[in-house]
Amino acid sequence: MQIKFLSVTIIIIVLSLISTIALFVVQNAISGETNIDIFRKITSPCESFKINKSNKTAILRIDDIQASWHDDISKKMVEDALSHQAPTVLGIIPIDIESNKKLYSYLRDNRCNIEIAQHGWDHRNNKDRSLGEFETLSEEEAYNYIIKGKKILERLFYEPVISFIPPNNIYSSGTANALGKAKFTIISSEGDSPFDYHASMYDYPNNIFKSADAVIGECEERFKENDLCVIMLHPQEFTTNDIFDSVKYEEYLKILDELSKRNVSFIRFKDLAL
Repeated sequence: MQIKFLSVTIIIIVLSLISTIALFVVQNAISGETNIDIFRKITSPCESFKINKSNKTAILRIDDIQASWHDDISKKMVEDALSHQAPTVLGIIPIDIESNKKLYSYLRDNRCNIEIAQHGWDHRNNKDRSLGEFETLSEEEAYNYIIKGKKILERLFYEPVISFIPPNNIYSSGTANALGKAKFTIISSEGDSPFDYHASMYDYPNNIFKSADAVIGECEERFKENDLCVIMLHPQEFTTNDIFDSVKYEEYLKILDELSKRNVSFIRFKDLAL
């Protein structure tokens, strides 16, 4: 009887493993991944950082992660954050992200310490280039773009996407309704929402790159009234004439170093719900 029970148990486990692998094969066939790639991702999950919420907590919100523009800097920013035991929120532009297997595979391999947020669809407003992509869209228009991008991100990263970062930090009331319909629970933009950013590496209205000290100062001011500081960052901020600038990048590393020394906890948006 015990042998029969053990045999049934083994069969169930084997069938479960086969069905899991089959699911990943189907999901990723369009991306050109091999069975070896898929098996490695199933059997070698990354190790999650211990999340310690404190009276000084920061979220690194890195926007404009995309298929072909400064993807090397994007990856470097994530690597350096993870080396500081700092999880990140990545605002990914969905269009064409599937074409960069090297980038999305790296992010997926480290997804236990990364939150994938949707950053619009293509970050362009074809009606008026001076406006944010979702600034004037109706609910129907916004929903079509949102759900199209959400399906891509959830298929590539194997988890629900619940956070939305509108391009230019602006979105219409129709977009807000569409996000609710698409089951997004967090919107991070510019304003007074708990998830909006409070510090940034670049002063876009005045076209000025800011020092690490200035960014840390903005967070310290925030900490006087609230325990959370969301820092907005973009890969292109660490370039000069569109070429990687190591001097500017040192300021990013200084932010990571200094906040760590000050015992600031790093979390993601989705950790706030835990």
